[in-house]
Amino acid sequence: MRKFNLIAVFFLFLLSMAQASDFRLQAMGEIKHAAPDKDIKLNLLHFAGNTAWLKENDSLDWGRYSINTMNEWGNLHRFWDAQGLHENFFLFAGQKHISQNQIFFGSVQYNSDIRRGVNRAIDPRPYSNDPFVLADSVKGDFIYYGPKIFVAFNQRLFSNLYLGLSLNYAISEGLKSDYTRPEIVGRYITGSIDLAFQITPSLTLGFSYKPFNNRDITKLVKQPNGIDPIVHRYRGEFEYSKYITTGDRTANNDGFELSPQFSFKSRLLEAIAFAGYRYLWQEIFDGTTTRVYDGNYQSEKYFFNMVVRYYPDLKKQNAFAIQYAFDYLEDWAREPVAEYMIYQSWQRNHHANLGFSHLLQNRPILLVTEIQFDLFNPRKNDYLAHRLRHGQNTNLEIHLGMEFNPGQPWRFRTGYIFQKYTEDEIWNYFKNFSGHSLTWGFGYYNNSFEVESIVRYGKSLRPPTSADYHIQRDRFNFMIALKQYF
Repeated sequence: MRKFNLIAVFFLFLLSMAQASDFRLQAMGEIKHAAPDKDIKLNLLHFAGNTAWLKENDSLDWGRYSINTMNEWGNLHRFWDAQGLHENFFLFAGQKHISQNQIFFGSVQYNSDIRRGVNRAIDPRPYSNDPFVLADSVKGDFIYYGPKIFVAFNQRLFSNLYLGLSLNYAISEGLKSDYTRPEIVGRYITGSIDLAFQITPSLTLGFSYKPFNNRDITKLVKQPNGIDPIVHRYRGEFEYSKYITTGDRTANNDGFELSPQFSFKSRLLEAIAFAGYRYLWQEIFDGTTTRVYDGNYQSEKYFFNMVVRYYPDLKKQNAFAIQYAFDYLEDWAREPVAEYMIYQSWQRNHHANLGFSHLLQNRPILLVTEIQFDLFNPRKNDYLAHRLRHGQNTNLEIHLGMEFNPGQPWRFRTGYIFQKYTEDEIWNYFKNFSGHSLTWGFGYYNNSFEVESIVRYGKSLRPPTSADYHIQRDRFNFMIALKQYF
């Protein structure tokens, strides 16, 4: 029961250091595209991550402070997932226009996370795509903490040509409180060089180059009784070897991503699309002073994503939005001596989203609905275990949202999410489950500052069987942010 890459695993909630707040859309049932938003615009910056469009996206100077807590608990999870997940962080972000042609954006985030009841896995991301995983034989609690820093600079080179540069740097340290008591140190660096060329006021082309270099070091030490720990080194989903050892286990990841982009905007139509290629190379080493090579992993990913939003009327009381995304991943791993193949997979994933929003006439109420469908089609060949598996998995979500605007300065929001996940029996990760979630939130706005907040509570359940009667996952999130204009 191991590696499985989902586009959006139901209980994995990732909040990156974004340039704007999507609290409004999250509070409305986590709507994606159907509700136009002043902070999350359908442009190169927010949809394609192109920092060359930073200045054209927002003309104001501001600072934003937010506190976030995200919690999940329950026994509906994969074999190596935590029984309880508690992620807490504080984030400061701000941007400053240096001149008419230059803008700087920066953010600092500090995390303090607890993973309770992690089953055997020592690897901080046991369900990433590579087949190399370090494990022991017991459950235990992990505490992770560390900062994340993101900076971006935007320069207008000519009247219609923009340059963007960014750097994302993160350090994470984790400690396991029980046997085998390892320490996990991670260092992650991602950058980007972005260009945007505005051909006409309606048409813009973009391009991004994003290199990255990541490293995870697992430090194995003697136990309090003076005995070296026993660890399991996996090379695939089923095969592993036992080692009695102390020292370091290092995973180095290098790679890059290339992405051309297209954006179009008129009075009644907004459209954006991008495609790309991502390459990753990973090498595994054992040892602290003298490193021993233990294998490599490579992956190639091709992807495409597009969103179209249409307004039937000039007042924009109604909006239709459609999104389609596709990615194809091929990856493989080789053993260190003879370089023969030990693992290979081919994964095709489809994502579709259809939404509609309507502002009631003569009433300050906005209604939104979206339907999302994901089709995962992995094919995995575990050569060491002599197992070839192929089966489809699906994910269906319905999002409903409402915003009530009684007048300045208040906004009130709520939403509902239904999810149904089905899985081919050959995988045996989650099995089938369904879930319901409710969201609430408010916004307070004036000319000098804004306050936004969101609460989400949800529960996912697996149908009972004779072997297990009560399999569920609960989730509670709370976030509040203050944005000050300068």
